[in-house]
Amino acid sequence: MKKRIHLAILLFLFIIINLTTTNVLSIENSGTVAGSFTASNTAPSAFTNISIQDGSSTWDNTALDTHDITPNILWKNNTDANGEAVTSHVCIANATTYITQFIAGKSGNCSYSATIAAGTYTVSSISGLKFNGTNTTYYITLIPDDGIDNGTELNGTFRFLDNLPVLSQLNITQTHDQSPHISWKVTDADTGGQDKWPAGSPSSFIHYLWVGNNTS
Repeated sequence: MKKRIHLAILLFLFIIINLTTTNVLSIENSGTVAGSFTASNTAPSAFTNISIQDGSSTWDNTALDTHDITPNILWKNNTDANGEAVTSHVCIANATTYITQFIAGKSGNCSYSATIAAGTYTVSSISGLKFNGTNTTYYITLIPDDGIDNGTELNGTFRFLDNLPVLSQLNITQTHDQSPHISWKVTDADTGGQDKWPAGSPSSFIHYLWVGNNTS
């Protein structure tokens, strides 16, 4: 009787051990599942509608011209399909060659360049620009950047306009006075209106006076 009980116990233990070993082996040999995925990014859309301030409260967005040598410029925001923050790379140059170089690698001989933080779509009091005669042409490009890819650039052209001051009413042509008093009047057509803002200031002009006994 005792032998039968011992045999039953041994048989039971054998079955338990066998089942446990089988389960462990089953877990250890379950294998590995391999797969692949593709990471992608959609470049941000281009900016739109460059405007340049051309009066105390007016802006040009078609014919971009101004008398202001330190202008304010703004543009409309864009969209990013992935919801990423988009910064703006700005270059203003006096030749399209420099704009092309900037687009190719964000470097170039820009008269003004900057990277504008995401959420900001304006540049105020731009510096580094110069007049040349009565009008000067500059070129601008705006490149959207989501930190991974650049979007298509927005290009534009704007001009600085300047009316030359006019001298008139020189009040002396002939005199016997060896130390004469001479006066004149200066007017400036840049009066503060559209394409003439900010207004010129004749009182701040520098006047050059030559006096001689012949025209040569």
